[in-house]
Amino acid sequence: MSDASDEPLGSVVDEATAWLVRFKSGSATKADEEAWKRWHASSPERQTAWRRLMEIEQDFAQIAPTERRAARAALEHSFKRQGRRNALKALAWVSIGGGLALAGMQTPVARRFRADHATGVGETTRIVLPDGAEVRLNTDTLLDTDQSPSGGRIDLLRGEIHVATNAGGLRGGLTVVTSHASFAPTGTRFLLRHLGDTTRLAVIEGEVRVMPRGRGAEPAFSARKGEALRITPSDATSDPLFEQMDPAAWLEGLLVFKRMYLGDVLDELARYQTGLLYATPEVAGLLVSGVYRLDAVDDALRAIEASLPVRIRRFTPYVIVVDAV
Repeated sequence: MSDASDEPLGSVVDEATAWLVRFKSGSATKADEEAWKRWHASSPERQTAWRRLMEIEQDFAQIAPTERRAARAALEHSFKRQGRRNALKALAWVSIGGGLALAGMQTPVARRFRADHATGVGETTRIVLPDGAEVRLNTDTLLDTDQSPSGGRIDLLRGEIHVATNAGGLRGGLTVVTSHASFAPTGTRFLLRHLGDTTRLAVIEGEVRVMPRGRGAEPAFSARKGEALRITPSDATSDPLFEQMDPAAWLEGLLVFKRMYLGDVLDELARYQTGLLYATPEVAGLLVSGVYRLDAVDDALRAIEASLPVRIRRFTPYVIVVDAV
């Protein structure tokens, strides 16, 4: 049982979010107010979620009107890039200048509550399956596993994993599944990232059989060592992301960028801390090369600020905008 000082479960944050949206819509009734009071009083977790929500709303209320456009742009950028559920990186729905923008909370507690294996924002971990396959989970990742005599299965619900298999293993082999494709590796190492409407595959060793899913999906094909693919509901193409960064560097606790756009670099850094990072259009196209520790996002931001004509603007502890000097 959590106490009021603990991070509330994601399901409780969803409830608090729904209440705030209802009140902000102007359609809340007296009965709604009474129902909210009962909800709020029923558990310490709900009280904590609501208090955090109010703290963030107060932070945004203090932003000068002339600054709100940039703050709103940061939230909308995350909303569009990762979708309603997956953009949850700050604390909850908040009001900015009369409009609702998405933030939220994802915690290790909420993750473990929802999936067989999970990591919170900024966490990585390692699991070993009964057949000997090793799976490393990167930040903010959820997966389910199902091992049986006929074979093993991993459902990557969200996030990123590194899988190392052997040539033997369970009868029937291992299958990794996302909403876009199924992947059958044999004696290989590969990385799989499933965020928003895209699955990204990078094969480090061996070969992975790819079986696209969904209506009109392409026929099955094999991806070999050195190949990086971007798989969507409609096609599978070469992935430019992994040409601009080392896809496996996170296994060593690092992020390595090679002439990558600043906007994309911030999207990568944002995966390792609670909050939103956003580059304004004026600077998003600047090129960044460097090696950064994934557990030191602030250090990375300071290094970027020192090497490029940009400034870091912190609107709240959860919204950071990188703008032109």
